[in-house]
Amino acid sequence: MAQVKEIILVIDDNKELIAAIREPLRYCGFQMVEATDAKRAIDIAKELKPDLIILDLKMPGTNGVEFIKKYRSTEKDVPIILLTGYYDEFRSQITPDMNIFGYLPKRFYRQELEQLVYDALKKPEPDRSFSEAAKARLLIVDDEPEITFFLKDVFRERGFLVTTANRASEALVVNQHFHADIVIADIRMPGRMDGIDMVHELRQSENPPRGVFFVSGVGEFFSGARKI
Repeated sequence: MAQVKEIILVIDDNKELIAAIREPLRYCGFQMVEATDAKRAIDIAKELKPDLIILDLKMPGTNGVEFIKKYRSTEKDVPIILLTGYYDEFRSQITPDMNIFGYLPKRFYRQELEQLVYDALKKPEPDRSFSEAAKARLLIVDDEPEITFFLKDVFRERGFLVTTANRASEALVVNQHFHADIVIADIRMPGRMDGIDMVHELRQSENPPRGVFFVSGVGEFFSGARKI
């Protein structure tokens, strides 16, 4: 008897992003179904009953939050992974009863996506024969994309599992599932929370990072950093 493939519904109006998600999911043997608008996705979800949903928040017409509210009115347990490109804009609308499993940055690496999907589906991830360093999870937080891209490439080449965030508030959300072992962060970032405040929050979480490194050219902030 042929093995039944888990169905993953991906909802995003960005066709390039859908294509980037499609290839690794199919390579892993999952059946991916896609929708470019949330209203149509509701009908698809009712018909196909997916095992997992990957969802963008900002879309024309019905947005991701409205989709979750409608979907959760009948389906309480199917895991949902949010793409975090516009998380700050919708942060106040995300509530615990929405039962969000995890968060994925839009600029992700294949390994990040696969790990999150396997965790959501409660399936063991196949042996990738990674180096020992791959067991360490690294969270890079900086509002300058050039820096996050550079550091991500450097550490990925050395076998680390890496994810990134562009704001301190986004990093806290991403780490709810990622559980970073090491955090590399800028001190000064936009928004109400800087890098020092973010690290204090991470230290109080259920899975605090084992190590924190700050990257900053802002000397006046280091007096606060030394208190962490």
